[in-house]
Amino acid sequence: MSHSTCLVVAAALIFSVSPAWAAPFSFSTGQPDGRMAAATRVEAGCQTYRFASDLDDPNTFLLFEEWDSDEALARHFQTPHMATFREALPGLLAGSPALKRYEVASATAM
Repeated sequence: MSHSTCLVVAAALIFSVSPAWAAPFSFSTGQPDGRMAAATRVEAGCQTYRFASDLDDPNTFLLFEEWDSDEALARHFQTPHMATFREALPGLLAGSPALKRYEVASATAM
């Protein structure tokens, strides 16, 4: 088994989009045209950036992120593509999103 002891900052965002956006919203890219996910995945310190759709609700999505540090995550929030994404969110969302931040001290492959 692989085991890592370095600190990883993880974030999980669960959000629902309005039904008009559910079909064109790409859970593999994070938006209809994919620019947000593509730009984020090449950022320094980004280990994981993935979207998934809820099996029970096609309008609900999960975004899971892993970052090398708080500083890397903070830099992400200051990028132009994040600003564009935040500006678009009010028109996409069908309610308040749930965002959680985690500090992971170790991880073991299962």
